[in-house]
Amino acid sequence: MHRNKKRLYRIFAIFLAFLLAVGHLQMPGKAIRIEPEDPITTEPEVLLTEDYSDQVDQGYLLLAETGTGDGDSEAGQDENQNEEESEEETQSEEQKPEEETQPDEQKPDEEEKAEEQDSEDHTGEDSSDHSDESKSDGSQSGGKTTDENTSGGDQPGNNETNTDSGNGTGDTPGTGEDTGNTPGDGDKKDDGSQDPDQPQPVEPDNPDLEEGLVTDLSSKTILFSELTNDQFSFYAYYTPESVDANLRVKYRAQSDTGNGTWLRADGHNYSTKLKAGKNEITVSYKDSKGEKKTKRYIITYEANKADERTPEIGENPPTIETNLDDWEGYIQQQNFTFLVKARTWQGEVIRSNHICVTMDGQTITNPTGSSTYEYALWFERPNNQDIGRHVITVMAWDDEGNSKFVKYIVETLVPDDGEVIGSVTVVIDATTVDLGIIDEADGIELIQGETAADALLKMLDEYGYTANYSGSAASGFYLRSLERADTFAGAEIEEHLQELLERDNITFTSPCSGDQLGEFDFTRGSGWMYSVNGSYAAGKGMSEYHLNDGDTLYLRFTLAYGKDIGGSEASGGTEGSLSGYCGTWINGSYHAKDHKYEETDRKDPEPGVAGYIKYTCKICGDEKTEDLDPLPENPDVPDPDKPDPDQPNPDQPDPDKPNPDQPDPDKPDPDQPDPDKPDPDQPDPDKPDPDQPDPDQPDPDKPDPDQLDEFMKQILYLDVKATYDDGTVTRR
Repeated sequence: MHRNKKRLYRIFAIFLAFLLAVGHLQMPGKAIRIEPEDPITTEPEVLLTEDYSDQVDQGYLLLAETGTGDGDSEAGQDENQNEEESEEETQSEEQKPEEETQPDEQKPDEEEKAEEQDSEDHTGEDSSDHSDESKSDGSQSGGKTTDENTSGGDQPGNNETNTDSGNGTGDTPGTGEDTGNTPGDGDKKDDGSQDPDQPQPVEPDNPDLEEGLVTDLSSKTILFSELTNDQFSFYAYYTPESVDANLRVKYRAQSDTGNGTWLRADGHNYSTKLKAGKNEITVSYKDSKGEKKTKRYIITYEANKADERTPEIGENPPTIETNLDDWEGYIQQQNFTFLVKARTWQGEVIRSNHICVTMDGQTITNPTGSSTYEYALWFERPNNQDIGRHVITVMAWDDEGNSKFVKYIVETLVPDDGEVIGSVTVVIDATTVDLGIIDEADGIELIQGETAADALLKMLDEYGYTANYSGSAASGFYLRSLERADTFAGAEIEEHLQELLERDNITFTSPCSGDQLGEFDFTRGSGWMYSVNGSYAAGKGMSEYHLNDGDTLYLRFTLAYGKDIGGSEASGGTEGSLSGYCGTWINGSYHAKDHKYEETDRKDPEPGVAGYIKYTCKICGDEKTEDLDPLPENPDVPDPDKPDPDQPNPDQPDPDKPNPDQPDPDKPDPDQPDPDKPDPDQPDPDKPDPDQPDPDQPDPDKPDPDQLDEFMKQILYLDVKATYDDGTVTRR
């Protein structure tokens, strides 16, 4: 009976909890959605709190009515706990003496008060914790709570003992004062693995950052002057950092071989040396759902480019040629074709991706051409005057840090359509079939609004030609053939060009007639091509090209898709086996160009047999051979014309023998006195000089002073006798 009463009490307690929950829904302190003025700076806690509060309230209603949930709900845990408490109370009451127990009719009132007090305390704690729990679990759907969000594993799910309001789990004890900003583990199971059925979001470490990759990388251009020692630094990380994103960064330069190099992180920071040209940085990571992501950034690293203040940069700036270099007077063509030819200091073509053309500050794009580029400039007529003024700039650069800048200030005087704006020259050239220049007409009027096709048709009509073409002068013009009586009689292919055509595997066809010359005559690669001032316009037909005053329009016949007249790039240059012909047949004669030979075969000479080296031009296939003299047939007999390598060269001194022309350092020079022997020309200091009188011997040429007296006496008393011829003797 006691057990039935306890069950009745439990039902009553659940009903009371239901009433308190309904009262909680009516409380004026419920969170209300406030739309932020600036969504970027909005604090996320307000929106999450409201969402989670609504879900929790709905969950409590559902659990209060059903008493069950998907897992061990808070209400279900409370009921189990109440059952355990009731069993303990029953056991304790059975152990009490009967005289101490109160009458049954009084006990329900006391127990009812106790249960009511417990329910009030329990409900109050739940109400205070709902908003905090919502900060980590507000994204949950269906208004149901699971054991991941409430029980936290082995910890009891009752809110009287679990006051954690940060992450809704029992794994990490809460303080009761947590505001919900601490990241929790609500998105993970107890074993640390991701729940594939219902992944839970992770609270970002920085509430101002959305989940995902955070980096300052972007695809851009960096100049040499912006970096020190080419060192480029950046940061990259995934937020929230509690996600095991396994973020990795790889660097690879476009000029490198291989797959690149993985960069080592210093916290969030990375650093690498850039190379000139394009550099690729790839960031790979996993998001919070475990999905692999990859982002790639292209960084172009290049030298500072020339500008108006610094027209040239680098040791070897490029060269730039345009049709405005020698322009004089006004430009009258409204649709002006601006020709630009840029070359490196070594003469190599600079492509359009290394050329920048602007007009009045606006970049001009989509040029046509291959080696010389055509930029279409449109000159608007001024509203209040006839003369317009425009600034046109060209900047070209190479991959070695060299660049050049040129600036043109032009004036325009654009007449109305139909007015004459100058004159041009038209040349008909059939040098490839040995006919040379057929006709040359100058002074053909250039009309505003007309195209190159208009000028050509005007000239052909004046000179009696019949033009067979498709399209019109204004759109899609293509010249198939020209006709005029006996104009093309005697057309033939000269020997050198014939050889090149055969080497190029060009298919030959029937020759032309004497009255007509056009496409597919002689070869499958024949037809008429045009050029302006010697430049072939690629991708632009005559109906799209507008001539300027003074231009020369050439109409030339080709047999090999333009290779024989220097226009292979304009026609694509992909037909045949050769890339070019290293010469052109234009303006009535053949103009040879330099070959680019490379060794293709060699035979070394042998005794009595000559050798050779064969070279082949990699452009036109032309071959040349260099002969090598044979070796001597008897290797033991030296070749008198060649020195024996085993015998010393008489013209070269033997290093092991002294050179007679050079003094022997080990022998004294006969022309130099021996320092160890006395010089015969110098007196010996130890011997008396024979040429000098001995001071110890008397001078024979001088009288002895000791004998002077006796000598004087002899002189004074000398008796001199003189005998004369007569025999007389005289004494003196």
